[in-house]
Amino acid sequence: CEVANIAKTVTAAARQVEDIEFLRVNYGFRNLPAPLREMAEVRLEHPDAPLKELGECFHPPIGKSGVNHRLALLVQEASRYESTIYIQSGERRVNAKSIMGMMSLGLDNGEKLEVSAEGIDEQAAVDGIERFLGGKVA
Repeated sequence: CEVANIAKTVTAAARQVEDIEFLRVNYGFRNLPAPLREMAEVRLEHPDAPLKELGECFHPPIGKSGVNHRLALLVQEASRYESTIYIQSGERRVNAKSIMGMMSLGLDNGEKLEVSAEGIDEQAAVDGIERFLGGKVA
């Protein structure tokens, strides 16, 4: 069981580093909100560290659940719907079910967003995401 957990941690960390490098090359860290930029930098500095150790690199430290939690809530909400959901900020439009897509938006606190959806439950999806975002939608 211990070997399986180590393998899972290494695989996840490698995938995270790959995704972060993609963001760095294609979008730049300057476009990420400060908490996400800090998370990306810490992961690159410690590519083999488990989530708990990554969380300890923050000031103040955050738990491993906090490390995952930064983007997971919106992706989880979007995943409740069958429709493809898009979040748009300015000229950038991403799939709301993609953590990497959401990170690439580099949203600032209070920034106005547009939500759209395509699919069988598109109106429910748009309404649900707008409620989730608490009125931060243009």
